[in-house]
Parts: sequence; structure tokens; C-alpha cells
Amino acid sequence: SLIEKMIGTATNDLPTLVLLDVRKVGWAAMNTLESIKSNKLFCRIPTVIFIRELAGSDVEACYAAGANSVVRQSSDETFDDVVDRIYRYWLNFAALPANLRSNGTGTLIK
Repeated sequence: SLIEKMIGTATNDLPTLVLLDVRKVGWAAMNTLESIKSNKLFCRIPTVIFIRELAGSDVEACYAAGANSVVRQSSDETFDDVVDRIYRYWLNFAALPANLRSNGTGTLIK
């Protein structure tokens, strides 16, 4: 699982950003989100959730579980375009704690 991989990662190699795609893995991703946000080591990592529809209750559930952002990909955007915009915001524009600042290379955990 993602949490097991993160636990096995050195503290200075933790991901700077986590993207969870509810569209592909279903609402089980919420368990992963809750595990990230309840862990002292991981809780400050920005976590973005991809959902199918911006239904009010789904959005509310994601934020209640600790999501930092909830995103729906529009039909005229590619997944790569959306991820690029998210990456640019969180890793280039947003002010992050020192231990989460990216060196520009990023870390991808699959």
C-alpha cells in the first residue's frame, strides 16, 4: 500500500505532494487519505484528491478526511495537464514547510 511504501521511505525522501485518484481506486483512497493525515510524519504533506464529479457530499467528505485540495478533471483537459497545474501550484507557488520543499525533481511513489 502507499502508506507501507511511505513508512519504508527515509524521512528526507518523503513525497512533497500526494495525489490520490478516487476515480480509479474508488473510495478506498479515503482510507489512505485518513491514514496519511493521522500519521505525525505524513500529516503535513499536501494531499490532492481527484474525483469524478463535484457533488457537494463527495467534496465535503474529502475535505473532512483531510484533503488539502479536491480536483475534477474537465473534459477538455488531459490528466497530464491537470497534474502539471497542480504540481506548479503546490511545488512552485505555495509556501510549504522546510521539510517538504521540493528540490525540483519530485518523488513519485506508485
